[in-house]
Amino acid sequence: GLIHDELKIPEWVENMRMFDDDKQFDIIAENNQAIRLANENISKAMKRLNKNNEYKSILFTNGDELIKVVFEILEIMLGWDLSHFVDLKKEDFLFEMEDIVFIGEVKGVTSNVKNENVSQLEVHYQGYLEEHEEIDDKQVKALLIINHQRNKPLEQREPVHERQINLANKYESLIVETATLLRMFEKYLGGNLTREECLELLKNNKGILH
Repeated sequence: GLIHDELKIPEWVENMRMFDDDKQFDIIAENNQAIRLANENISKAMKRLNKNNEYKSILFTNGDELIKVVFEILEIMLGWDLSHFVDLKKEDFLFEMEDIVFIGEVKGVTSNVKNENVSQLEVHYQGYLEEHEEIDDKQVKALLIINHQRNKPLEQREPVHERQINLANKYESLIVETATLLRMFEKYLGGNLTREECLELLKNNKGILH
């Protein structure tokens, strides 16, 4: 070109607006603005993806991490406030509504659901009934929210065995796999399930939630 790369253009020349300089400066300004907006949009989208992945973490975590996210999902989807709920055993929860008390456990295990998981839930349930004899006017519903075979991808997990489903049926309790909870939450956020419908699903089912 006429001007070699190494040639330093004096500032006063750069400041002389000639030819289509103005048009080119406008193009640069517009595109810089577009880049700023695009970066903001990317940043927002990344935050949403991180949040989505946090919700999906209930498919592989256990312990406090699992409980924290399951509680957040229940709070958003069902309007429960679980922040004040303190329990020494960590994995249990209790939520009272007008006509129903939900009592349950949140568990992450590497095996499939076992009889003892369902039986342990029944022990909590019976213990609660013994401590609250006045509860007759309310339905008490026991939920086992469980992330089983948590080290495997979903498609490699065995379904919960009939034995455990039959046991939950016998106790009238409900096994809720975290994968099912997650799909339910996805439908709720997408506007395909109402809060009332989500509550009904937990209240009126026993055995296993499909």
